[in-house]
Amino acid sequence: MKKIFLALALLVGTSQAMPKGSRIVLPTGKSIFVSGINLAWVNYAGDVGSTPLDSLGFDTAMKAVHDSGGNAMRIWLATNGTNDPVYNCGTGLVSGPGSRTISNIQEMLRMAKRHNIVLCLTLLTHQFMGASLSPTILTNNVTLLTTVNGIKAYINNYVKPVVTAIGNDP
Repeated sequence: MKKIFLALALLVGTSQAMPKGSRIVLPTGKSIFVSGINLAWVNYAGDVGSTPLDSLGFDTAMKAVHDSGGNAMRIWLATNGTNDPVYNCGTGLVSGPGSRTISNIQEMLRMAKRHNIVLCLTLLTHQFMGASLSPTILTNNVTLLTTVNGIKAYINNYVKPVVTAIGNDP
């Protein structure tokens, strides 16, 4: 009897710890409690840009999250501006995503679906102002973040093409 009471107390405690209002509704209409990890990257600043995705690294991480009962993963895209976005050499403004950025993101999304993982793709990170960046990259990043032309170029030449390519992927 004590074991049954303890089990019921645990169930009640769990339902109160994760109330229905703490769930998100996916585009499919399914309501979930988000539980997962911040992967950040597999290859620092190199998961998007012009290099192929480390599919094995991402697949392994997503499988581990799924097998542990998780359903979400946050991934940083443009970690520090060294590989993505691409900057115009003359103007220092964003000219677009790297040649493999979109295909790498689409591959991440396919893997996430296989493992029932929701991805939170983070466009920019605090590393954009890192002290170890080259002067050119740092200047380009500052321009992106602090000027009207920089923000417009980023939205028009990077964000819109990436969002258009991904579409309304659930």
